[in-house]
Amino acid sequence: INTNEEGGLNLGKLVGVVRRQTHVVVGVSFLVVTAALLKTSLEDPLFRSQVELLTEPVTFETQVLSSTNSQTLSSREETIAVEADEIKLKILKSPRSLSPIVKKLQDKYPELDYDSLERNLDLKTSIQNNDSGNILEISYQNNNENQVRDVIDEVSKAYLRYSLETRQSNIMKGISFLDRQLPVLNREVDLLQGKLQKLREQKNLIDPIVQAELLSAQLDGFKQEQQAVQIDLTEARKLDAASQQQKRVSSIIEPISASVIETERYQDLKKQLLSVETELAKQSAIWTEATPQIQLLRDQRQNLLSLLNNETQQIGEEIQISASQRILQLSLRDQALGEAIRNLELKIKDLSATTRQYVDIQRDLEIATNNLTQFIAKREALKIDVSQQQVPWQILTPPPEDPEALSSGLKRNLVLGTVLGLLLGIACAIGLDTLSDLIYTPEEIQEIIQAPILATIPFNKKVEDFDINSISNDFFREAANVTQIGQNELFQLSQTSAFTEAFNSLYTNICLSSPDKPLKSLVVSSACRGEGKSTIALHLGLIAAGVGRRVLLVDTNLRDPQLHKQVGFMNAFGLTDLIYRDDLHPHSIIQHTWREENLSVLTCGQLPPDPIKLLSSEKMKNLMYKLQESFDLVIYDAPSLVGLADTYLLANQVDGIILVTALGQIRRAELEEAQEQLAFSRTPLLGIVANKSNSGSSVDLQINKLPNKLKERLTFS
Repeated sequence: INTNEEGGLNLGKLVGVVRRQTHVVVGVSFLVVTAALLKTSLEDPLFRSQVELLTEPVTFETQVLSSTNSQTLSSREETIAVEADEIKLKILKSPRSLSPIVKKLQDKYPELDYDSLERNLDLKTSIQNNDSGNILEISYQNNNENQVRDVIDEVSKAYLRYSLETRQSNIMKGISFLDRQLPVLNREVDLLQGKLQKLREQKNLIDPIVQAELLSAQLDGFKQEQQAVQIDLTEARKLDAASQQQKRVSSIIEPISASVIETERYQDLKKQLLSVETELAKQSAIWTEATPQIQLLRDQRQNLLSLLNNETQQIGEEIQISASQRILQLSLRDQALGEAIRNLELKIKDLSATTRQYVDIQRDLEIATNNLTQFIAKREALKIDVSQQQVPWQILTPPPEDPEALSSGLKRNLVLGTVLGLLLGIACAIGLDTLSDLIYTPEEIQEIIQAPILATIPFNKKVEDFDINSISNDFFREAANVTQIGQNELFQLSQTSAFTEAFNSLYTNICLSSPDKPLKSLVVSSACRGEGKSTIALHLGLIAAGVGRRVLLVDTNLRDPQLHKQVGFMNAFGLTDLIYRDDLHPHSIIQHTWREENLSVLTCGQLPPDPIKLLSSEKMKNLMYKLQESFDLVIYDAPSLVGLADTYLLANQVDGIILVTALGQIRRAELEEAQEQLAFSRTPLLGIVANKSNSGSSVDLQINKLPNKLKERLTFS
């Protein structure tokens, strides 16, 4: 079976092979199914029993053994559960578990041994999605019903004992493991506690974390205080600079500011000066400048101004001394705070390393203490659990009292036999089809010869089996006057719907192959004998004559002529007589059919001793020229191509050749040889007719689709 163009299996070819070799497929399938049924009938009946046990997914002691690192316990449980199931099945089917059962039952069933028990015993586990456990399915089958019952009973009991023994063994292993680990954990806790105590003594502190928090808070307070002192210092320096500048610029003694010069003496002097100036103004309105009153007031005024100036200078000096002292005090405070901050930062830096060491020791101590506590608790739990004798596994579904008789053996063998038989039958069919080397589809033809398929003619058994010798020649002449369906047996045989439609397509495709220049002559041949070329030539002539063309059929098969038999004519005179005798005219021996007036036939005549010499003669060439001048279409029924040169001599004198291939009859090697000869002789090949196809349609012909002239001249069934 070849693959198609897309690389997949060509199902069409496969179906065709199966259809052609149906007897092989059916025969092989029948033999295989019969063998399967015979094997089933000869076998003893099988009995089967089953029990289901509810098992623990992970035992408590297994969790203990896997919980060294408590942080990864949950993930470890799932891993252990899967591994435990796989190992458990191997252990349960091992000689360690099954040999005691065999030994116990061997006295009652001598044929029972470990191999047979292990082979017929089937164990399956299904992991549940909850914590209820897993289900262990135990099944056993054998020809002995009592043996099945006893074996399944003993196996279930042995597995329950195995679960209890395994549990006890695992608990003891867990206790032993804990006893070995507890001293190690105790030493580790003592060591870490000693390290923690030594660290506290060296650093003279209890908790470095709390100490670090206190120092950090104190450092923050000092930094805030230093920032406030620095602000005050900056402000005092600015005031001092402003005072010095004012003293240098101003020569008149004026108050520095109302907020600074506010002493009682200064205020009293200002009030006295204001009073004298007021009195001087009043007296000046009454007295002249030379009067003693005016002079006295002016002297008083001058004295007060001197006193006020002295007071101002004294107050300025006092203010200057006070500002310098404040700046000095603030500077000293800033220095002291900076020194304190640096000392605190050094202490905090030293304390951070101590804190890290303290945290590491504290964490390790906490983990070690937790592990020690868990191990002590688990050891106490295991000591309690070891005293219990409860079986961890339970029988979920007990075995039935009577083992089940397996009736599915017949069905299974029948199904397997049918499937295997079909596969073997198809394989044999493909092998036989490949060895036969026959061609069954038009696609296979085109794989060999790159030429168009003009038509696919369906197989017509009535046409193939029709014996012209059983009908008298007078029958055909009388039949020429009959127009009703069924009264002309010869033509009625070929007028099936698919058969006629195929020849319609053939004639149409031939006309389309040369649209510019109508074909005047063509040769109909085949690769080998018996492929139906004469039948094709005859019915092609009928179709062409039916559309109004004057058609002549010439039988050039000078070795085994068949055309006269197809139409029921006598072969007394024919083509060879026209070549050998000069006194005969072609129209005198050309015979006209009674069924179609436009269709004429030139039979072969007497068989010549040397057909090649006759066909290659000049008389033959001249005769072919005259015939093509006298008729619209001349169709030459030629011999086969393989092994003969007759057809190639004719093909050189006509417009083209039509190659007829009988599907299911011609071999690939024969068609390849014909293709090579056609290519070598450069014979113009119009196309291929695939004859005797078994895939033709059986749909009735729609007469309205045919040419009007053909409908008028032919009567279809």
